Formats: sequence, structure tokens, C-alpha cells
Amino acid sequence: MTEKIIYSFVAFRHTILAENALCTGTFPTIASTILKRLVVNNDSKASYSYDDYMFHYIIENQFVYLCLARQTFSKAAAFSFLQDIQEKFESMYGNVVEAKSTLLPYSLSEFSNILNDRMKYFNTNGDYDKMNNVKGEIDQVKDIMVSNIERVLERGERIELLVDKTDHLSQSALTFQRRAKKVKRSFWWSNMRLAVILVFLLILLAYIGTSYFCGFDFDKCMNK
Repeated sequence: MTEKIIYSFVAFRHTILAENALCTGTFPTIASTILKRLVVNNDSKASYSYDDYMFHYIIENQFVYLCLARQTFSKAAAFSFLQDIQEKFESMYGNVVEAKSTLLPYSLSEFSNILNDRMKYFNTNGDYDKMNNVKGEIDQVKDIMVSNIERVLERGERIELLVDKTDHLSQSALTFQRRAKKVKRSFWWSNMRLAVILVFLLILLAYIGTSYFCGFDFDKCMNK
């Protein structure tokens, strides 16, 4: 497998809005667990080592931009990628970023196409540091803390990070699309059930109120 960045997501607080992977494996589960442990109220940048890979993330305004890359992949390039997708996300969804409204899981799943394109771009242009002369960025990321994953995961949460080296984007994209549709469908049915219950309660209250004044067979009102 030649990919250097293999997975990325954008989240608001602890809710993933869009994600994409260039292969399959256990890393989406691990990334989701890491997200739950992050303190999202404070802006920060950090990296966590996990076997032969690194999770890099940026938190800004409670939005989380995270990627998984090989440990051999330049940290400066990884954070350049994160800044790149952050700029594109804010450009596309500036009103969402400003409003900080409650967002449903995978409600911005169309952004996964951008994640896919930018991961491929940064993987193809592996010598990104030299190509773009980002010496200042390299100096800047030197101060970003690199910790072992055990510092963020609780005992028993650590699972083996498996990466399928043969199954690529076509299947992964379909999986994410199905997941997003399933979540949206679940919320739609929940709203429908709530609406039906509310209508039933209103009808019941109207019946009880009418029965109180007219009697249960409505004789009092019909005989007036």
C-alpha cells in the first residue's frame, strides 16, 4: 500500500460530520474512540502514535480535523493537509462554522469527496515540504506534542490497528454512504414517531376535554 494518509474526518465536538478512507481497517473505530476522549472546548493541535501510524488533529472553534498517516509521513505535511481541509471546510460551510448549531452525524457527508481528493493529492505529492517551501510550517509543528495513544484511551479501549492493504476507496466510500443514509433514515423515523405521538396526545386531550363538558357519549352537547 502506497498511501501515506489513509483516513481523515471532520467533526463538530464529538459528532463526525464527514469521513473518508483510502482502505478498510479498524481505524475508524479507533478514531471515533479518540474523538470521544478529546477536550474540544480548547483550540489545540496534537499527534498520537499508534503502532506504525500517527493520528494528527487540529481543534478549532470546537471543530475537529483529524487524519491517520504512517509514522514515516512528514508531520509538517500531515498538518498542512489538516489546515488545507480546514480551509476548504470553512469555505464551503462558513455559515455552519459560525452558527455552531447542533449537527447530525454524517450530515455533511458530501465533504467526504473533498477529503478523498486532498488525501490523494498529498499522498501523490509526498515531497510536499520541499515543493511548497514550508520551512516555517516545519518549524511550527516541531512544538506540537506527540504522545502515545495510551494517554488518551482508557484501559481496555485499545484495539489492534488493522489496515487492509488491498481493499481501496470504492468499497470504503460505499460503506460511508450507506452509514450516512442509515443515520439520516433513523433520525427521520424518530421524528416521525414523535410527531405521531404528539398528534395522538392532542386528539386524546381534545377528547377528554370534550367528554368532560359533553359526557362520554356527547349527549349533553347534542341535546342542547
